[in-house]
Amino acid sequence: MKRVCPLSGQEFEIKDSDLEFYKRFDVPPPRLSPDERMRRRLAWRNERTLYRRQCDLCHQNIIAMYPVDTPFPVYCPGCWFSDRWDAQQFGRDFDFSRAFFPQFLALQNDVPRLSLINARNENSEFCNLVGDSRNCYLIFSSIGCEDCLYDAPFFSKSCVDCLLVYHSELCYECLDSERLYHCTHCQNCSHSHDLSFCFDVQGSHDCSLCAGLRRAKYCILNEQYSPEDYKQKKAAWEEKSFAERWQAFCDIKKSVPHKYFFGVGVENVTGDYIVHSKNCERCFHIDQGEDLKHCTQASKSKLCMDCDVGEFSEFLYEVSGFHRLQDVRLSHWCWDGCSQITYCSSCRSTRNSFGSTCLDHHRYCLLNKPYPKDEYFALRDKVIAHMTETGEWGEFFPIEISPFAYNETVAQEYFPLSEAEVSARGWKWRTPEKKISLSTSEDILTCTDCAKPYKLQSAEKRFYAQMELPTPEKCPQCRHAERLYLRNPRRLFFRQCARCEVEFQTTFSPDRPEEILCEKCYHEHVHGGGS
Repeated sequence: MKRVCPLSGQEFEIKDSDLEFYKRFDVPPPRLSPDERMRRRLAWRNERTLYRRQCDLCHQNIIAMYPVDTPFPVYCPGCWFSDRWDAQQFGRDFDFSRAFFPQFLALQNDVPRLSLINARNENSEFCNLVGDSRNCYLIFSSIGCEDCLYDAPFFSKSCVDCLLVYHSELCYECLDSERLYHCTHCQNCSHSHDLSFCFDVQGSHDCSLCAGLRRAKYCILNEQYSPEDYKQKKAAWEEKSFAERWQAFCDIKKSVPHKYFFGVGVENVTGDYIVHSKNCERCFHIDQGEDLKHCTQASKSKLCMDCDVGEFSEFLYEVSGFHRLQDVRLSHWCWDGCSQITYCSSCRSTRNSFGSTCLDHHRYCLLNKPYPKDEYFALRDKVIAHMTETGEWGEFFPIEISPFAYNETVAQEYFPLSEAEVSARGWKWRTPEKKISLSTSEDILTCTDCAKPYKLQSAEKRFYAQMELPTPEKCPQCRHAERLYLRNPRRLFFRQCARCEVEFQTTFSPDRPEEILCEKCYHEHVHGGGS
């Protein structure tokens, strides 16, 4: 079955296997293309835009992902998780004379929301969607970190400006890498130490300005030297400007063959950055996934379709933000054991509920109102029939009712729009707050890109001194944007291997200059010395 997306005009295919999945979830096939469905989910996810405000219950000053003018109350974690209030007190009857989404919006605008998702952390108040971390600052959607600043490291220590870097220490400006030590400006590298300006280097040490190497040492521009000569030549390169070194890095990255996708230990997958997974279609940044389709940044999950950013879950459909869920559909930011919930937002340890928000350890609720078990299921089925008539059933929450402005969310990172384009679609746009600092402190700098002031943290200055790095000239958000730019887009193109002509899907568009190889040819190249 083929359909044309009413928003993008893009034709997309719905396979027989997809129809079987939709049948299991008892939802109709989607109207929108996979890209537009992803945009819609990501427009409900604000990771990085933080505000100072007061908790609306204890009135203490807090950091929140919501500005002061939100229509709903915002509580600090201490108040939100306390017994001083109950989300069920906002419960209401379903009005069958009205559509569902306006009723959900009215509920959402009344129920207190959690200021930040910040769990089991120590001295990490300026972090969002972060757990089990200590002494961290402005890291987002992360877990298990210590003494880290900016972006999204995982299970790492003393890393600054690192995006999706796992099990690493003393790293700076690295992305999509794992098990690195004392490395700077690295991409797609692993199991290495003392690298700088390297791409796709694995099992190596003491390399600079290199790409596509395995088990290498003392290399510059992919040429090996003695330890003494390496030290001298590296010192000579370090005397050059950053712009010169960056250009050399970009040039060598383009000059070497690339594998058509980044993946390890996979079977029957398409997408990019997929490890130890099988049966994943059009997926990106997946770790230990199975039977996934149209999913991004998912870990240890299976039987999921159209899901973004989460872990330890099974049998999900159209979910944005998930942790330890089972049998959940069309929901947003739910965690810790939720199961058999539909159209729920920001719920914890909740089961058998529909169209509810901010529930904590509740069951059998519809629009936050509790019902006896039999009454709940009968009412839920009646509401689904009503939503089928209104055309709402099976569609994720509209962007129009997201609690965030479009440009505050992850959607703006992957599907950027101008303010005029956002307004034309009827979505919210928030003009960034102007923060003008009159301080003459040397700790206050001005970004060379966006001209906004930003402050150096004391831990940050110690890190730069330890790593012998210069102070960055751009603010954290602009640095994050530059890292995103280094990645290929989350789009797939059909291409042929440059050597054996086998066909595959890749994120490298046909007009890219790099030589793109299939798995077999690339393995022969990096391990057999092919040129």
